[in-house]
Amino acid sequence: GLALRAVWEMPPEDDGDDDNANANAGGDENNNQADDGAEATEAKASDSATAAPSGSCGTIVARMPRVPYDRDLHQGLDEMCAVCTCELEPAEDIVIVPGCDHVFHPECLAPWADERGTCAKCLQVIILE
Repeated sequence: GLALRAVWEMPPEDDGDDDNANANAGGDENNNQADDGAEATEAKASDSATAAPSGSCGTIVARMPRVPYDRDLHQGLDEMCAVCTCELEPAEDIVIVPGCDHVFHPECLAPWADERGTCAKCLQVIILE
């Protein structure tokens, strides 16, 4: 099988200390470096968004089978999408994460899975076979 794992870095927390903001405001070199990093991140996000097949909602989720939700057939699985917390409707397309069997709307899971490569509920790495 294929294991997919994304690395996600937390942005630095704002401690509310205005002195640090003023000290950094004077140095244009530091501000430009931060802007360059943001532009590179945006470019990577744009590249990964265009890599998805046409009509899909994400590269990882696009490779997962979509199945119509059936309360009887999927008994024992979640009855709501763990991202939007909406109750799943009969015949609505869902994806079930392999391994942990958590259930999501494809469009709800896609941004999370593409950025992190994990289940949005339990954080298990998504392994596609």
